[in-house]
Amino acid sequence: ALLYPNGDIKYQYNYLTGTTTSATIGIQNGSKDDGLMMVYNDDYVHEGMAILITSAPGWLSVGTESGVIAAGECADVDVVMDAAALAAGDYFGTLTLTSNDPANQTMTADVIFHVGTVDAADADIDPDTLNLSSNGKWMTGRVELPTEYDPADVVIETVLFNGTVAADVRVYSLTEDFNENGIMDMMFKFDRTAVEDILEEGEEVEVVITGEIRDTIYFVARDIVRVIQPTMMSPAAGSFVSAGTPTTVTWTEPDGLNIDHADLFYTVDGGETWETMATDVQGTSYSWTTPDLETEEARVRVFVFDNQGMVGFDSTDDMFTLMFGVTAVGEDDMPKAYALRAAYPNPFNPQTKIAFDLVDPGRTKITVFDVKGRVVTTLLDRQMSAGRHDVSWYGKDQAGRSVASGVYYYRIISGDFEAIKPMTLLK
Repeated sequence: ALLYPNGDIKYQYNYLTGTTTSATIGIQNGSKDDGLMMVYNDDYVHEGMAILITSAPGWLSVGTESGVIAAGECADVDVVMDAAALAAGDYFGTLTLTSNDPANQTMTADVIFHVGTVDAADADIDPDTLNLSSNGKWMTGRVELPTEYDPADVVIETVLFNGTVAADVRVYSLTEDFNENGIMDMMFKFDRTAVEDILEEGEEVEVVITGEIRDTIYFVARDIVRVIQPTMMSPAAGSFVSAGTPTTVTWTEPDGLNIDHADLFYTVDGGETWETMATDVQGTSYSWTTPDLETEEARVRVFVFDNQGMVGFDSTDDMFTLMFGVTAVGEDDMPKAYALRAAYPNPFNPQTKIAFDLVDPGRTKITVFDVKGRVVTTLLDRQMSAGRHDVSWYGKDQAGRSVASGVYYYRIISGDFEAIKPMTLLK
């Protein structure tokens, strides 16, 4: 017999001997005038059996069990009913109040607690295909209750989407008839961003709306939605891409869908306008010749389609930069120290490449000077990400004119880092 601190008692029968066909099992107090019997004189017990004796779940309680109230005054008492450990059904209890009030020394109130749910007669979630990159404000749920329940009795403050996201009490409606059967339905609105945060991608994702029908029961409304999101992989937000040259655009397809093709678009003005990059693209990558211009506000967007139409889209998370002569190196081998490397080739004609390492992101400026210290051109002056980078000089000044042969110097300034190196242009 195992005795537990919470009052539970467990009998464990490992091996049995003697007569085993007429067992009596129970508990009683020391004076044998109060007890609890589970079985009497019956062929019940067997080897390897355990019997747990425990109290019923304490589903009914009050927040304040005692106190003092002045004559003629009153006080509210919170009554708590907890269904966490209860099976479906009706539970009955009694609240008893005793006091020194000569007129009402004892007062009782009967309590009935309904535990369980009722399935909605019909439900519809809009949109039923949810793109996790879309910008919509609401998820709309329409619910029809069984005819024996009045939609007006639903407590809007208790309505939840997947047990987490609360319905907006400001846009609740009882005037809907979404399935056009002449029965009044309910319409709930849920914050779309909050819903997207709790949903996983999938072709068939079950969603549930629950809520209390006042003092009666909880309704449960279920529907199936598609939750999809292609994901843009490259160019990455904050990266630097050479203008006017080919670069690879990559994306992932939503899980579990048979994608037919993708359409690609780009913007160079932060999304004010979008241009077509390519349509009917097969696979998950495309070689894009970038526009022949410089901008810090470039983004790429992909739309994916199956045989039923468009199933979702995604864009680069933030802008990336298009600029001439700059190539950002991947982050697999991040530098441990700042460095300005020797120009290569050197001497050169007509182009040389200048490589540099940045430990931290920051405003970076690379300037070319002549032997008299006069500025010839500025190759770079902008915010740069940490990593290994390079920039090319084509032997031209700030106005685009070719310069004469000779020795030139290039200087980098990035945060507290500054360095200067020479290079020679030979014609």
